[in-house]
Amino acid sequence: GVAVPGGWFSAQPPFVPLFNPSIVAWDESTLLSTWRMSNGPGCPSVRRSRESSMDTRVFRNELVLAHIHSRDLSVLSHVFVEMPPLVCHFTQTTKASGRQFLDEVHGPMDARLVTTGGDLWITFYA
Repeated sequence: GVAVPGGWFSAQPPFVPLFNPSIVAWDESTLLSTWRMSNGPGCPSVRRSRESSMDTRVFRNELVLAHIHSRDLSVLSHVFVEMPPLVCHFTQTTKASGRQFLDEVHGPMDARLVTTGGDLWITFYA
């Protein structure tokens, strides 16, 4: 199964922080999907862990490409996709609504599956 890479948290969490799915039908019985795995505060379980990027000031982000069975949504296979470099910066002074956010992001943070003219593309964006 899909697991959080070692070293992201002080102990392996009982959850996998996956966000922002993009899903397309691959054939009649399977789906292809991209997911963003992150230690950002978007996931309530990450926020409650007190080890989100807002707490540790270290941002971690991975892109997961998964082949999924459409009948029961089981993961048939998955890979962590190598993406162009992502650099995120924090400062102690950046706050909005009482929360600290990233000050600066360079590189792709997320991806979407797009079909164009019968071709399947993965598009990256920040």
